[in-house]
Formats: sequence, structure tokens, C-alpha cells
Amino acid sequence: MIVDYDGAAAIIGTRSGTAMEFQLGSVLEEGDRLDVPDPGFVKLNRGGACGLLLSPDTSRSEEPGCSISRVSTYSVPSSGLTGDVSSRYQQLAEVLGWWDPERKSKPMRSRESYGLRVPALDNVAKPLLVAGGRTLEVRWVDGKPPFRLKAIASDGKQVDGIVADGARTGSVRILIETGKTFRLEVADASKVVSYKIYGIAAFEDAKGAKPLDDYDRASQIVAAISKSGGDWAFEGVQQIKGLALEPRIKTALTSAIEYGDWP
Repeated sequence: MIVDYDGAAAIIGTRSGTAMEFQLGSVLEEGDRLDVPDPGFVKLNRGGACGLLLSPDTSRSEEPGCSISRVSTYSVPSSGLTGDVSSRYQQLAEVLGWWDPERKSKPMRSRESYGLRVPALDNVAKPLLVAGGRTLEVRWVDGKPPFRLKAIASDGKQVDGIVADGARTGSVRILIETGKTFRLEVADASKVVSYKIYGIAAFEDAKGAKPLDDYDRASQIVAAISKSGGDWAFEGVQQIKGLALEPRIKTALTSAIEYGDWP
């Protein structure tokens, strides 16, 4: 999978002899050929191993933990992924290219004339969060600042969140209990949106196969979100923010989920 690159808007190459453009998150197959941008680089995740393709003239330095190849073109010897892992990575690829923060056109922007909402919780049947003392990071869209954020426990206790001036993100600390609910509220001067969230003992795939690395873990989380119809979206994005992913990948993936765009 392509996890970062530089020197071009997309990576030009071929698949089965047909010209193709590869982008952030593209899952590579055996025999794919990539033209490494010059000067530039392409960074790959090969099923838990890091590979860095450097063009002959790039000034980028080597990276600890990554195998290095200085090449103008690169042919993929094998995908390095089993079928089920490859399938999950394809789910990631469905959103990563579109939400790539390096894209010139941005897929989402907020408008003050629209009512505020939290897309990761909007139209979700039963939002779930793992129990425990949690600091939740929340992103919303639209509405007119200033904003307020709070969590209301099942016993009525309220905890005010922290929101920077004018920002559409905030954080709030709350104790989540298994089998109990709490409400998350975001408000501006004219509207309050409130979401009922359910505490649960463990994440759905806690007993699943051990991930190859944090990229594989991210793919497992996205698969669980998709399978749940979005019930795990808010929990999933909290977990993804703690993974050791390439910053470009992490930004793209968290943005996609926070804006309600999961496969």
C-alpha cells in the first residue's frame, strides 16, 4: 500500500500493461510498475514492512526501519498481503485518496449558514464507546462560532469540554460505564445537537486476528465500522488517532470517518 509520496499529484504506472494512476492508499498487486517521481519518493507498507523508493536525484534522506531503493521505476514483486488483509486494505483505499490532505480540492468545508452537526454520530443507530475514563476528541461541521461542548452522564452530571476560539473541534473527559449511556452535546448560539452514546465493555473485534502492524489495525477498525453501519465510527476514530501511521494517512483516515465517509 502507498502510504506517502512526493514530487507528483499522483504516481504514474501500469497494471497488467494498462496505464494507471496510483494515489494515497492504493493497494499494489504483483507486477504493478510505478514511475518514481523525479525528484521525489514513494513510501510503501508491505504487510508490516516499510519500503522507501527514492528517485536518483531526490534530496530526501534514508529513514530508519525502511528498506531503501534508489530507482526510477519499480516493479512490485508481490503484494505482501494475504487475501483477507488485502480486502481490508482495499476498504481503506476507497477513502484515502479522496481525503488525502495534499489534494488541492478539499472534500469538506463548513458553512455558518448551516446547522451544526457531528457527522461521525449523525444518523447512526447506536453509537458505541468502550468503557473507561476517556478523553474524547470531537469534530463537527457547520454552525456559527463560538461553540460549546459538554458530556452529560446518565446520573445528570455534566462535564464541560474544551473548545478553542472559533474551532470546530474540542475535547471532553468523561467516565464511560458498561451498559450505561451518556449524552454528548455541541452547541452554538442558535442550535444544540445532542447524541446518546452507549458504553460497552470492549471493541467488537477485540478477539480478532492479531494485526500485522498499525496499518493492519486501522484496516480492522474500518472493517468493524463498516460492518456495524457506523455504530463503531466514533470509537474507531478515537483509536485510529493513537496508531503509529504516516501523518498523511492518519489525517486522511480520521477526516473521512469524522466527516461520516466510511466504506
